[in-house]
Amino acid sequence: MNQALHTEILSDSQLKLIQLVESFKDDYYLVGGTALALQIGHRRSIDFDLFSNEKISTSEILKQVKSVAEIERVLVDSTIELTIMVNGVKLTWYAFGFKLLPAVDVDFCRMPDPATIGAMKLYALGRRAKWKDYVDLYFLLKEFDFTKLATKAEEIFGTAFEEKLARIQLSYFEDINYQEQIDFMPGFSVEDEEVKEYLTSIALA
Repeated sequence: MNQALHTEILSDSQLKLIQLVESFKDDYYLVGGTALALQIGHRRSIDFDLFSNEKISTSEILKQVKSVAEIERVLVDSTIELTIMVNGVKLTWYAFGFKLLPAVDVDFCRMPDPATIGAMKLYALGRRAKWKDYVDLYFLLKEFDFTKLATKAEEIFGTAFEEKLARIQLSYFEDINYQEQIDFMPGFSVEDEEVKEYLTSIALA
């Protein structure tokens, strides 16, 4: 499936790394807020998250990156994750551990569709509390029914996902990490309170 992308959500620094991201297209797919923003255009992106359904070799990734770019910093280097800084942009490669078929195929990457990204974000709520995930879910739940996202999450994560817990997390706003500021695209700006009220209404429905 090919579709028009909102590449305006990418920074100049990210645009310079498109070729690097494309070089991993066969083995990795783009996920998270960047993949979502490229498809719906709601906010600016700050990073690239590349997931694989298979094991990853961080040494091979580093070798491939070094052949085309200078690595400024290695933030995480483990058996399942490599996170580095290149050109002021954070890039992560991650061994996902679940089977996922990215349905969207564009020039420089493959991505899950928005509903699948929503399912992944519902699952992530129980494991981290980043405000950007709540904002992304606000926009997703304007388009998709909560039950649809929860059903998709169950298909991907099986018993590791609990719908009841996801509903609780959706309306729990303590201990949220607000470190990464949301830079909305024109026409998409929304107040924090509106996000909280809407997500709470969905959670209690």
